[in-house]
Amino acid sequence: MRPVDSKQVKRFINDTICHHSAPPLTPGIILQWNLPYAAYRASLVRQDNHASPFSHNPPTPQYLHVNSPDTSAGRGEISDILTPTSALIRRKTLLDRSSLLLQGRREEWLGGCNNNDRRTISDWLHDYWMHCFMTAKFWGVGPQEWTAGLISEVTTGSGVIGTPDALHSMSPFARVSILSPQETPITENPRPTDLCRWVIHHEDTTEWPTSQTSRSYQSSIQEAFTSSRFSAIAPNEVPISNEVIAEVISKSPKQLSLDSWAFAIMTGNLDLLGKLQHEAGSKPDLDFAEIHPYHLAASFVDGGNVCCLVLCYLTKALSYSYPIALKNLDSNGHTVLDALMISVLRSHTDCLPVDVSTSFIHCTRFPGEEKDICGHWDADSPAIRHLHSSGQPRVPAQWKHAFCHSSVQAICHNIMAIFLSSSAPDINAFSGLFRRRCTSCGLEMQLGPLHTLVAVAFHLAENGKNGETLFGALACLVCLLALGADPAQVADLSVLDVFSSPDEGSCGHRPMTAMELAEEVPQEIIDDWTPSCQVGWRCLVLILRHATPSPQGDSPFGKFSNRVSVCQLPGHDETWESENPNSHEDPVSYVYCAFHRSHGDYLNMAPINQNLGTLWAAIQTELHSYRKVTDLDPNISDHFQLSSLLKWLEEETDDFETPLLTEDMMQRHTPCGWFLGKQSLFGVMAPDMCSRYFMNMDIWSRASFVEEMVPGDCEREV
Repeated sequence: MRPVDSKQVKRFINDTICHHSAPPLTPGIILQWNLPYAAYRASLVRQDNHASPFSHNPPTPQYLHVNSPDTSAGRGEISDILTPTSALIRRKTLLDRSSLLLQGRREEWLGGCNNNDRRTISDWLHDYWMHCFMTAKFWGVGPQEWTAGLISEVTTGSGVIGTPDALHSMSPFARVSILSPQETPITENPRPTDLCRWVIHHEDTTEWPTSQTSRSYQSSIQEAFTSSRFSAIAPNEVPISNEVIAEVISKSPKQLSLDSWAFAIMTGNLDLLGKLQHEAGSKPDLDFAEIHPYHLAASFVDGGNVCCLVLCYLTKALSYSYPIALKNLDSNGHTVLDALMISVLRSHTDCLPVDVSTSFIHCTRFPGEEKDICGHWDADSPAIRHLHSSGQPRVPAQWKHAFCHSSVQAICHNIMAIFLSSSAPDINAFSGLFRRRCTSCGLEMQLGPLHTLVAVAFHLAENGKNGETLFGALACLVCLLALGADPAQVADLSVLDVFSSPDEGSCGHRPMTAMELAEEVPQEIIDDWTPSCQVGWRCLVLILRHATPSPQGDSPFGKFSNRVSVCQLPGHDETWESENPNSHEDPVSYVYCAFHRSHGDYLNMAPINQNLGTLWAAIQTELHSYRKVTDLDPNISDHFQLSSLLKWLEEETDDFETPLLTEDMMQRHTPCGWFLGKQSLFGVMAPDMCSRYFMNMDIWSRASFVEEMVPGDCEREV
């Protein structure tokens, strides 16, 4: 056997290294490393016909003999043991790994590493992700520099590089923001608090303290990577060419800018978003499709701190360069509304990702799982850090809770932010969730938005948590109807395919409305639900029945019909009838609405029935005045009674006899159910809705006071 010419090998490798050209940075690479190695490995799904990136490398052929250094030697000792040729090979290997990393080919370069190298690189990059996250979250109020020791001290309660002096030199405001009572240093196996946080919109705003650093966020995270201050792992211990990566990052301002926007969105830092927009100009030259900002905001919706303000900001800031109407679908075929529904199912049910979308067939966790809608935990919470470091990628089922008012308010307000914006997408666009394909004819069955909400309500009842009432699903349904969702929209569906296993070999699908889909759920399944879920489900079905026009026009259910008491353009406060001699339908009766401009060309909002408006106003008042403060409190206040709603919907009473209405607890609202705000056409503050003080939410330790929501072009002229 002819021996290998080591000089020839060295010349070849030297030539390859000299001509090595690092690829450009692929946008979103930094965002991939939200999990440490142990949790990332556990999150992978074995795919058919795909080799595992963690499988053992094939054995060395017998005709080759490799003198490898002792694996027990330290990484610093290996460089002393390697021969010149081996050192060149190793340098070439590090360059190749860096190129694969920059291109986002994660599985390929992980497959070429041994277990120790995989763990070291993955944890090092996750440390950088956490540094970017913490820097974005507290930009303007926290430390100027987040070192590895400071991050560990704050997020896990165990310093890595001593006790950081920076933590003690913070302003009191910053220190309170970072070390909340629920996140002080804790013992092992922590779990988040069972108590929700919530948002209270108010008129006055609190400005952020002026940051003492003149650097931009983008330059800050770039410098952190170059200096490797973000990790306790020394740069020379990381088996990649981090010098090459640092150089590429320094030459990739647009890609790093996109990552900066993404971290600002995920952390809900509106001040940082404003700075990034100011730096980018009115029409940023950035390819936002790489990060799907609207879907990202919906995946990281935060009802405990900023509510709807991130999505509100984005719809206005990007209305020209990246309008939501034209960017309503992400790479998975999901709408922004779908992303909100995914957040609901992720936080409040035991559903698996594949149950919700076929696009998640190779996923074991939902997008945004490291953030809870109600503020129970965030990516930097000790409970989440310990969970992930122990190798668990998914949030345990026992951490989740019922679809509570904090979450419902956040979801409804974000729905408003989407569909009240000046560039609103089509509210009746078909959903990308619960898509199924007929096993007989091959038809892809797609749900409308109301069909999707029915499916979400089903899973809340079937796979939800203790205390579920379906009030949240009702609120979202009425919110969508108030914004113009069409209850008469039909979709070609099969109940078996949507809710259970498909019927192999036969076409069971047919065109049906959301009401018909809900009515097709077998009674034996409903009978197994809790009494509160059964009442909530019955209310949901009846709301759809009252809102859905009958093809024959002879349905006894028409309480929410769009033919009776509909708000519209007339300029007088009387009910009147449109007369169209060419129409064979009954005349439509209208009632004056102060929002008549919004029902015209201003926002193009669909006019709705006055009874539906009353229900929507009552739901909003409930959401802005009540929270379950202790474990013994009911999930819904006594002011809003589902039993009374059911009687009204079943025609047992003429009116919705609940205290919010019978005791005049609400301010005057429009026939379509909206309250007039001080800054916005759509009031979202408790004083806009409550005729007197009766809210129980002003608990300072659990409430975040944020500015009034002003969606789209809905500012009032003053």
